Amino acid sequence: MPGVGGSRMIIYRIVAAGIGLVALSAPLYAQLVEPAPLVAEQPALTVLNQLGAAPNDAARLILFDRALALLSQPTPLRGHVLCGRAAVLGQLHRDDEARLGFDQCRQLLPDEPNVLLPIAFDESHRQRPVEAAQLIIRAAKLKASALDQIDADSMATVLRQLAYAGKGDLADTMIDALVGAGYPRDNPGVFSHYTQTAILYRLRTGDAATAMQLLPSVLSPHAGVAMLVDRRYASIWPAIGQWAGNDLSVQRGALLAAARATFETSETPETRLAYAQALVDTGHRGEAITLIEQWLQTDAANKDKWVRSMAVLKQGRWLAEAGDRAEGIRRMRAAVDAPAQPESGIENIVPNLVMQLLLAQDFGGAIAMLDRHPPSADTLESPVAAGYFVALRACALQGLGKHEQAVAQLARLRSVYPTAKTAGDYAVACVAPIDEQAARWIATVRDPDTRNDALVALETARYRAKQGLPALTLTEQMLRRIESRADVRRSFTEFGRPLPDSYAPALDDFNVRPAATPRGPSPTPVA
Repeated sequence: MPGVGGSRMIIYRIVAAGIGLVALSAPLYAQLVEPAPLVAEQPALTVLNQLGAAPNDAARLILFDRALALLSQPTPLRGHVLCGRAAVLGQLHRDDEARLGFDQCRQLLPDEPNVLLPIAFDESHRQRPVEAAQLIIRAAKLKASALDQIDADSMATVLRQLAYAGKGDLADTMIDALVGAGYPRDNPGVFSHYTQTAILYRLRTGDAATAMQLLPSVLSPHAGVAMLVDRRYASIWPAIGQWAGNDLSVQRGALLAAARATFETSETPETRLAYAQALVDTGHRGEAITLIEQWLQTDAANKDKWVRSMAVLKQGRWLAEAGDRAEGIRRMRAAVDAPAQPESGIENIVPNLVMQLLLAQDFGGAIAMLDRHPPSADTLESPVAAGYFVALRACALQGLGKHEQAVAQLARLRSVYPTAKTAGDYAVACVAPIDEQAARWIATVRDPDTRNDALVALETARYRAKQGLPALTLTEQMLRRIESRADVRRSFTEFGRPLPDSYAPALDDFNVRPAATPRGPSPTPVA
């Protein structure tokens, strides 16, 4: 689900890492910076050495201004100070001044990744993902470790913005550059997904040799499933089969071990969420829910509201998947209903909460939530992301029996937000006749940018239905309705192949099944 938060925080973190050198003593700074500061810059260094003791951003800004007044020449040190000042301006919500400062800094430090990255995420914040991606690619090639300051969610925002803009090829190029830089080092699940994409990127360019060399870096069973079903990987299927073994159990253990080790080495909110996701992906959903709950009960969880919202979102969804949708809804609703705070990230929770209300058939509640929390241009990662809210409203109206109004919302989605592909899937699943639903999936699987997800989603829907499990999403409900159609099966065979039975448990995160699971009424809002 869409939503942005933390862009300003991310910019500040990047620059704090790169510009932190200015707060060191003059001799140590002289050892670390090339070219070394000039003797005439000693007075400015003395001022900058007071940054560590500054009580707040306003005081830090004053120190940066004093240092700049002492640095009249266009030297590297002046560039670092301009960037540090820009970061503080960003923290103070003076965004236009901050961007001007970054641009001035870049003129003096054109090849400094810790300058390129803040500008990249400012471009993303300003809805210019192409420019953002180009800067990220350049930074990745200049200094891989500079990317370590970027959390995976913020990077994913840029990739989704590229998808909304129809720039799938650039997104693949960016992902290949990220993989080449070893990013993200602290999230093996995301790195596995990126590596899977990079393997396909290299296969498309005819470089099967380096594509196969990336296989050992893939730890996620989900990535293995994606490669095993998509015919675009057919030329290296023998190698993938050897890597996957009989049942992806090696990858299952490796992912969990890597995520746990990263979390234990660096116990940050981000590594905790990554470890929790790895637990879910390997059949330990209950442990993941507990891991998140333990953190949410600490004071530390209140220090980063955006990450807290992401944790609540994931926990709520996992509770629903574990069969306790009511509790998941309760927790997400409590977070949304809490007193509003800037950059809290609740815009990420709202559409996910509405989705769970729809699956619970609380269509009136879904409408009420959408009315109370309309999308805001200030928080959405892209204007196109507003299409999700239109799609969810269409589903709620359909569930209330207001078919004509639902159809009107579907028409609005198609005309105003045509590139909101996943949102379109939701609306079609709820409102459109079954022939149109089938045509929608066929179009999705024919689109190279969405093919892999479409193939895996259909295989997952088949597997869960065979196991007697309830559908977890609106899209899964649609796929169950259309999967036996001849046109759907022909398209699946053209672009994919059935996943061998020994790998199938990975489609449902290796969760243990009871002998028989009674089927309750379908939560689908479609009559």
